[in-house]
Amino acid sequence: MVRAGDKAALCREKIPLKLLRLTPAAQEGLVLIDFPYEPEEAELLEEYRGGLNAFIHVSLPDEILVDIEETKVVCQDCTKVYYKDDVISEEHGVRIEKHIPEDGFCFDCGSTNLAPGSDPMRFERELEVYQSKKEALCSFYNEYGLLVDFEPRRGYEDYEKLKRQIQYTIKH
Repeated sequence: MVRAGDKAALCREKIPLKLLRLTPAAQEGLVLIDFPYEPEEAELLEEYRGGLNAFIHVSLPDEILVDIEETKVVCQDCTKVYYKDDVISEEHGVRIEKHIPEDGFCFDCGSTNLAPGSDPMRFERELEVYQSKKEALCSFYNEYGLLVDFEPRRGYEDYEKLKRQIQYTIKH
């Protein structure tokens, strides 16, 4: 089902929930990236331990996302993602500083096997799909009071601000 991309069958058979229940790392809490992707998946996820505590929608203008994608560097050994250039847009008030080891050694695994990680064609396709599904998914979590819509205009410097917004959402 996964290889065939049959999302309907995956949801119908509740495969994501079964995987979460079988994964020891998911027993004490987890962060999911790119899931749920559609309202049907979100509804399914609400069955897992009472649902999410928060749904974080990280948003930036498309042209900024493209600029970020173009500066991506990936460790070929552990898949840690870095960004080799600053992304600055005075128009949008965005200043995201580069994030890459100056000594050339991956922060996570110590490898020097860092390579460009951008695939502009794939990214453009993914961005189009995301734009078509974003409103329905954000509306779903907004109705539950779990939506945290966040614009990381300062990149990693905004981490503490995002953390506070998530904590506020979880407590209220």
